[in-house]
Amino acid sequence: MKLVVENCPERERFLREAFNITCNQLGIAAEEGTVTVILQSQSLMYCPLTDGQTMTITTDGQFLMYLSSRLLKEPLLRLAQVFCHELVHVKQMIKDGLRGGEEGIVYKGELYPIVALAFASILPIPVEPWEVEAYSRDVELAETVMQYASHKGGE
Repeated sequence: MKLVVENCPERERFLREAFNITCNQLGIAAEEGTVTVILQSQSLMYCPLTDGQTMTITTDGQFLMYLSSRLLKEPLLRLAQVFCHELVHVKQMIKDGLRGGEEGIVYKGELYPIVALAFASILPIPVEPWEVEAYSRDVELAETVMQYASHKGGE
């Protein structure tokens, strides 16, 4: 896996270290593909963990991870947690067949219809299996990043 970081020079070195550590932890370091991290100032899709601060989409091994620039004002552990959460989704796209379509989302060969996803989105906790996995792993992965990353400051 390769990483491209756009619009984030003050955290690029940290994100590169976090990327390498997390990809190794998730078993995707040797996979083909590129993750491009793009900082944006506007809100993105709603996610309870990130309050609309992140989204990852894919096309043929190219993963676009949109992060809100608001994350730069939060503690570094929070940035690591959100970044790791999205990298879990990258792992799911590569290894578990996570993908969206007109009828809903497919994960591990099972279709989750749009109607069911709309209902799930109003619940106070995530119930979609791909989100359950990402939430269950992001804190531990972020703590590992903070333990092993040597560059925890700005550029």
